[in-house]
Amino acid sequence: MAKKLDAQQVAVARVYALALLELARTNHQEQAVLEELDVMCEHFDRQPRLEEILGDPGVDETERAEILERVLRDRANDLVVNTLQVMNRKGRMALLRHLVEAYRDELAKLENMLDATATTAVPLTAETRKRLVEALTRFTGKKVLLAEAVDDSLIGGMVLRLGDQKIDSSVARELWRVGARLNERASEELASGGSSLTDSIDA
Repeated sequence: MAKKLDAQQVAVARVYALALLELARTNHQEQAVLEELDVMCEHFDRQPRLEEILGDPGVDETERAEILERVLRDRANDLVVNTLQVMNRKGRMALLRHLVEAYRDELAKLENMLDATATTAVPLTAETRKRLVEALTRFTGKKVLLAEAVDDSLIGGMVLRLGDQKIDSSVARELWRVGARLNERASEELASGGSSLTDSIDA
């Protein structure tokens, strides 16, 4: 989890994020870089000690650089690794999580995109996910980046968040009905041996 920073540190993290975004745009890799940053954060979630070492100013810069190369090079996008190496040389690795947040924010502004999260009792099917994104896009007028979470304590239904806000329950229910109808139809097609659903999922 990102630590609270002062305004100057947040501004510095945004400078790095904007530089990375500009490089990504030049190489037409905006989304690929965002995905790499998310994967990197997931990796650090699993190995918090590694993140602590990289952000520790008491650890030698050369040692941190070697760790970055060993852990990320050839596994992550070169633009991401190179940016982190620059941050390392400048003693800014403690801003890593804020770099990710700032990159996501700036990319969303650039592409009029909106982060959404759908939490359901069971994973969404590919077709349901596609229709849900379409419905959310119509509802918000923005390009929606949908993240999914599974909470088996939910008894049916779906919890939707757009950005930092949970959307109106009546809208959530209506959007869920779209998914529920599609799931029902999918079950019927699979039971009857229909191929149209399989084709749409494999596509």
